Amino acid sequence: MTSVTQTCRDLSELTADAQIACRLLFQECYKSGIDFIFITETFRSQSRQNYFSNATLVVTKVA
Repeated sequence: MTSVTQTCRDLSELTADAQIACRLLFQECYKSGIDFIFITETFRSQSRQNYFSNATLVVTKVA
């Protein structure tokens, strides 16, 4: 991955143990009737983490 703005959803970027854990989670969800699972992000590089840490946070207060 080259861009700090690009999200990685590739399970192969994870360690072997983490890949197994994800696949086991999928299996348990399917057994329970949850048939749609969306991985939002599998791996975040330090540069991407820094990008988020340095981003300006905008908070909107709802009255």
